[in-house]
Amino acid sequence: MGSLFLVSSGFNATVIMTSRLRNPKQKIKPAKIESEMKRVNWVKQCRIEYGSTANIFLVFDLESKNFAIVKIATGYGPAEIGSNNCLILKEYDIMSSLDHPAILKVQAIMPVTHLGVDEEDTLLQVADQHYRGTPRLSIIMDRCSQGCLQRLMAKSLFTPTETKNYLKPIAEAMVYLKKMRIIHRDIKIENILVDKDGCPKLADFGYSIHQDDPIGSLVGSFVSLAPETFMFKVYDYQTDVWGFVTSLFCCLTGRRPFGDGPEYESAQVIRDRIITADYQKEDEPLAVELIELFDLLFNPDPTNRPTIEQILELPFFKDENFDIPLYQSPLKKHRAVPVGN
Repeated sequence: MGSLFLVSSGFNATVIMTSRLRNPKQKIKPAKIESEMKRVNWVKQCRIEYGSTANIFLVFDLESKNFAIVKIATGYGPAEIGSNNCLILKEYDIMSSLDHPAILKVQAIMPVTHLGVDEEDTLLQVADQHYRGTPRLSIIMDRCSQGCLQRLMAKSLFTPTETKNYLKPIAEAMVYLKKMRIIHRDIKIENILVDKDGCPKLADFGYSIHQDDPIGSLVGSFVSLAPETFMFKVYDYQTDVWGFVTSLFCCLTGRRPFGDGPEYESAQVIRDRIITADYQKEDEPLAVELIELFDLLFNPDPTNRPTIEQILELPFFKDENFDIPLYQSPLKKHRAVPVGN
C-alpha cells in the first residue's frame, strides 16, 4: 500500500506517492518521482558533511529566499546509487510521517536533476560528478542555523541548565517516536541540531527503522552504540535510550563516556568499555552525584535500563531548580568533545 505525502513549503508544494520500504535493497523508480516534481533553483553555500551514503549541503532557494539543507544520495554506479536512493526514500518516508516540535522538519524529496543551479554554481556537478544515468534522490530539510550540539560545545561548554534545556525536548521527542513505533538508532550530539531560536531538533533518520522490522544489525555511530548492538541481539527502543544517555554525558562533562573513537584508540578497547558500561569517571574525577546518576543510566542490560519515560521523571529533568555538581574539585575543567567524530 502506498503512502501519500503532501509537502507544502516556501520551496514548492509537492505531492508524491511512495511505498514504505522495509528492505534497503528494494528497487525504486526515481523517474516516477521525477515526473511528479517541479524544478527548483538553488545557490549552493557549502558542503556541510560527507557521508558513505549521502552528502549534505547548505543551499539558498532563489525563489523563496530561504536557506535549507539538502541531503543527496552518493554512489559510483547504478547499483550503489539505487541502494542509497532507497535509504534516502525510506528516511523521507519516516520523517514526513512525524510531527513533533523537537524533530527536524522535512520539506520535499526530489531527484538531483531537479535541483537547479545558477550560472556560476556547480551544485549539480559537485553532488553528481559520477552521474551515469541513475538519478540521485535528495531530501530538502529545514535549516538549523546554530548547528549541532557538538559544535556548540566546541565554542562554549554547557551548564547543567543548558544541557537540560537542550535534551529534555529530545527526550520528549523520543517518547513520541516510541508511540509512533520508530527507533532512531543513531541518537548522538552530532544529530541534535539547534535552530535560530535555540530550540533543539532531532535529525538524521537515515538509520531509523520501524519496530515491526527485523532489528539486529550493527548500525549507528561506534562510540554511541548500545551494548546489545555489539552482541547482535534483537533490540528495541532501549538502544535509543543508550544513545540519549551518552549525549547527556557528553553535554554534562564535555567528553565522550567510552572514548573519542577508533581514530584515537583501539576499537576493541572502546567496545569492551561499552559492553561493561565502564564509562570514564576517573580521568577527571566526577562528582559522586554524577556517578550515581550514570551508574543508574548506563545499564548494559536493556531490560533493566531506565526507559526514556523514567528518565524524564528524574529530578534532573523534572525539577526546574535541580542542579548537580559535575566534578569532585571545583577547579576541574572539562574539555570539549573533539569536532568531527
